[in-house]
Amino acid sequence: NIKFILERLEVEKTPTPVFVYDHSLIMSQISTLKSLCGAITKNYSIAYSYKTNPLLAPYIHQAGCSLQVTSLQHLNQAIKIVRNDQQKDCFFNTASLTADEIKFIASSSFQIVANSLYQIELINEVGKSVKKIIPFLIRIDTGTKVKDTPFSTSGAMLGLSCKQAKEILSQLSKYEWLKFIGIH
Repeated sequence: NIKFILERLEVEKTPTPVFVYDHSLIMSQISTLKSLCGAITKNYSIAYSYKTNPLLAPYIHQAGCSLQVTSLQHLNQAIKIVRNDQQKDCFFNTASLTADEIKFIASSSFQIVANSLYQIELINEVGKSVKKIIPFLIRIDTGTKVKDTPFSTSGAMLGLSCKQAKEILSQLSKYEWLKFIGIH
């Protein structure tokens, strides 16, 4: 009820801008996504980009979605939301991954998304140093450029080409401290 919300904001002297979300609509959209994915495969995961709106993350996670985080600050916040046994379904993704970040991520059960061969090798080295097999995904840059939108990430160093990914996947056995989980 927008009229009620506007009146309440005015009475409470709430500063603007204000974002108001319809919880039932968000849950309905998640349900629709689950239905669509479930019609295609039984093995799927819907992940919410935590940085989009951290305040919504707990509700979206409670609805059965995993979380994708892109910073250590957000990882610390997400760890408080996600039970230990659910962390294995969540993942960390950043273009600039450091050894210290990998060590911290490895202390959780979050999966790491690798954007480059360098990151794959670094994750493997850290896994060896901490004596832990680290679950990871490979991010693919499909090379597709979306017309009429500023949101294309093609060529932005966010992922491997399909050719690079195929080559790396054929050599996974040499990365003994990594467990390949999937493709982002």
